[in-house]
Formats: sequence, structure tokens, C-alpha cells
Amino acid sequence: MKPSPHNRTKTVPTPCHPDWQDVSQGLTALLATMTGGARITVTASPGAAHGAPGCFLRDLGIVELDADRCFPGMDPADIDVTDTFDHFWYPTAIGVLAHEAAHVRNTRWIVDESWPALVGRAAMLLEEVRIEAAHLKYRPGDRQWLRSASADLDLGTGSGGVSAALYPLLGLWYAADAACRCLGRVDAGVLDATDAGIGAARTAITAVCGADLLGKLETIWRDAIATANHDGDRMRDLAVAWCRLLISQQAKEVAAAAAAAGTLDQATEAAAEALADAAADTPTAADPDASAGWDISGSGGVPGGSSTAEAGRKLWDKFTSPRASRDATDDERAAARQLAATIRKAAQRPRTHTKTPSQVPPGRLRMRGALNAKAQQTSGALVTAQPWQQRTKQTPPDPQARVGIAVDVSGSMGDWFDPAGACAWIFAHATDASGGSAAATTFGERARAMLAVGEVPQQVPLPVLEYATDHADVAIAALIESLDLDSEDGNARFLVLITDGDLAQDQVKLVAAQCKTLTESGCAILQLGPDRSTHLADAEFVGIDQPAEAIDVIADAVTDALHAAAQTP
Repeated sequence: MKPSPHNRTKTVPTPCHPDWQDVSQGLTALLATMTGGARITVTASPGAAHGAPGCFLRDLGIVELDADRCFPGMDPADIDVTDTFDHFWYPTAIGVLAHEAAHVRNTRWIVDESWPALVGRAAMLLEEVRIEAAHLKYRPGDRQWLRSASADLDLGTGSGGVSAALYPLLGLWYAADAACRCLGRVDAGVLDATDAGIGAARTAITAVCGADLLGKLETIWRDAIATANHDGDRMRDLAVAWCRLLISQQAKEVAAAAAAAGTLDQATEAAAEALADAAADTPTAADPDASAGWDISGSGGVPGGSSTAEAGRKLWDKFTSPRASRDATDDERAAARQLAATIRKAAQRPRTHTKTPSQVPPGRLRMRGALNAKAQQTSGALVTAQPWQQRTKQTPPDPQARVGIAVDVSGSMGDWFDPAGACAWIFAHATDASGGSAAATTFGERARAMLAVGEVPQQVPLPVLEYATDHADVAIAALIESLDLDSEDGNARFLVLITDGDLAQDQVKLVAAQCKTLTESGCAILQLGPDRSTHLADAEFVGIDQPAEAIDVIADAVTDALHAAAQTP
């Protein structure tokens, strides 16, 4: 579990690019001023901060800023952090630095391994607005920088944010997340209710959450803002309350969806099942230790203690439909038809001809055999000669394409969500038309099914943003189990990992072991991600600048694997 995109422990630091060393030194001095003399080193470098604009590596005493996001398009030689007037050229960077300074000064508790993943993430979400409110009491002048960063990165009014129009597509949890980050900052004193984007954000969030739920969430983040720096127990209680509200709302949505799609009995059964799951997963306030077993995010929703393989098998049990989807475009429909034709052609095995000797026609008469038969017949011996040769054409069965796609849904992979969903949809249609099969899963705070084997969806399934990269092993295990990716049966087996490789530490070895086993069985593994990705062991890495190119890369690799399988006797 990764407790927060900002406030991290046990993380390898990013080295500082030589061109950014002077800027980093200036930011280090500025952070000391913001925190009242804290001895924290700041590293500003392209690709730093592990997928976030900024992060605080508490154990190492380092704050990292992603120069690509904080100083977009700027030459470090033109940046003079020591000049306060220069700050107006990059207000987002100064705002991110002020936010991390607020963590340094005010976050006095940690999320350890005993915290359930969802509770830990919810607590750190509430902490985001709490520490900024506390920071403004100490340095009210930093408000302008925090406002600029929030407008750019949270409200979507700048280049780094997500438009409020996308909240319904991204789902309930994302809308609640956005409510805390945007509307919560109004209560924290960072933003004004009249700021550009606040009205649109409130309207979009209310449309997803409803006014009643939003009011309850608002009460929780206001309580968090009033919480003291050291009161981690209170923050945990508020986080549990936050998760309970959202889980309860999800249970109601499951019941409503079932009622719309089926009978009243089905609706009642679905609602009872969802509420039972939520109740079983939620720790009681009277039993603080009960939350240690709340494995909402663990093993893809499978109770703790299950093996990876078992968790993978169970991943499909409750899957009904993706959490978000869209209509397929005409280009995607054409691509699916073209890919199906390409797969069929690549999978065609060459015809073989078998020659079989025979005593009787039809066939080709061989003179030597005919003379032997005549001699045996003349001498009165038993005729054993076979003068005829029959030629039989045989067409062996073509290999099938089995394609599994596992998608990283952490924040750093957001640009890949739509192309990844399109890939899953196209391969589902193409493999179905050509006799193969495809499936897709996601991994983040938990492993989730996105596209089941044999499903040919009308809508393009879309991954939903999560704030971790855990449970990749479960997502892969589900694909191995459902597609027989480890079965050496002559078919073309392919695993696609769409990820930048920034996995949770415990996942690296688990995924490496899975990839090694698959590779040894003949399954091809392809990792797609940004050029700066961490390469996974035993996977062929292809760096792509434009995520939309992913479908072409995967299609070429799969057809090559099919062609190779077709040429193998």
C-alpha cells in the first residue's frame, strides 16, 4: 500500500538532474523558510515525485518536485528561486512546495501497514486540506501560491487538472476525492467559493454523490480541519467514517442497477449481498483492532490470507460490468474488424500432405510396386506389395490468440486509461471473431476485473483512477487462470502489462516471479508505458510517447506471436 501520493515512507529517492541542481538548492533554502528551519533537502527534477507533482519522503528527509509538472516548459537556467518576484512565473511550483512544507510542519502521524488501504488513503486525503489550513495560520502569505497550485492541479483550470465534466465518468470515489480537494480547500481557507471552477466542481460532484452524501462528507472534512497535528487516531476514525459512507452509497447503487436490469428478487438479493459485504468489511468503533482485517483493497476483494492464485480465480466471481464505459468510435470498430482479419491470416498453418502406400487405387501407381505385386501373384505367394501411393491433404487446427491485459490505474498512468480501455474492447471483438479470447484487469488500491473472458461488450470499458499500485500479482493471476496463459498447448499466449513499473515494493518480486514462469512456458509478455518507466523483469518493454499508439504495438506483437505459433508443427 502506498499511503499517499505526497507523504511517503520507504521510497527510493529520485536523483537530481545536473541542470536542476541550482533550482533544487534554491528550493531547499525556501522550504527552510516556509517550515521555520526544517533541515529538508528539496530535489526538483523531471520525472521526480513518483507520479505526483510533489512528495515528502519522510524517512529520508527529502521533498521531491516533478519539474515537468511544476515548471512546465521552463529552462532551469532561467529560474531564480532566490528572487521572490521570479516566483510569479511558476506559481504552481511554489504552491506545491508550500503544500509539502505544510506536511513537514504539521503531519505528525503516519499510516503504517496495520491500516487498511482504503482507510489509509482516505485519511491522507483529509490530511491534504487539514495541513494547508494549519499552514495558513503560520504563513498566511503562502495562500496565493496554494491557490495557484490547487487551481492548476485540482480544479482543472490549468494544464495539470481534471475537468469537472469528467467526474461522472470517473465514478463515486473520484468525485468524493475531488470534493475534499476542491470544496474542502474552500473550508480550509485556501480557495474562495467564487473562484473559477468551484461552481462547476460543486455541480458535477453533487450530480455524482447527491446533496445528502456531499453534506455528510463535508462534515467529515470540516472535522478533519479542526483536528490537532498529532491526533492520528481521530484522523483514522474520520477516514473510517468516510469509507463507510461511500461503501454504503455503492451498495445502494448496486441495488438500483439490479432493479433496473432484472426482477425485484434480483434487486433485493444484490442489495443484501452488497450491504453484507460492506458490513463485513467495516470495522466497528468499539473494536479498534477490527480494522486490521478490513481488506477492502486486499487481494482484489478476497478475504485476507488467500493465495495470489486463489485471489485471481475469485476476481471474476462478482464481476458484472465495468465501473465506467463509453461508446466505441467508428475507427475502433474498423480496427477490431481489421485486427480480426489480420489474426486469422497470421494464424493459418500451412497445409501438409501425407503419402500412404496402398494395395488398391485411387492414387499414383508406382512401377516398382506393380512389378513386385505381379511377381508375387505369378509365384502364387501372398501379395504384400503396395503399388499405389495415396496423397492426403491435412490442415492442422490453427492456433488461437489468448490476450490478457493488466492496466495500472495509479495517477501516473491517467493518460493511458482511455487507450487501454480501447485496446481491451478491440481485442475482445477481434479475438471473438477469430476464435480466440481476451480478458482485462486493473490494479491499484485493489485488483479489479475490467473485461471477462468471452465477453464481447457493446461499450468500451474504462479504468477508474486509484491512488496506489498494489495487487498487480492478483490482476495477473486472474488473467493466467482465465486464459490458461501458462498452458503449453500450441496457442499464442500473450500478456500485456500497461504500467510505468512503479509498483509497490512487495509487488516487484511477486510480479517478476510470475513473468519468469510465464516466459518459461512460452507466453510472450509486453510492457507498455512512458519512456521513463521502470522496466519489469522478463517483459519486453516498449516506451510510447503517445498512449494511443498502444493498440498498434500490441496488435503487431500478437500477430507476430500467432505467426510463429502457426509455423510450429
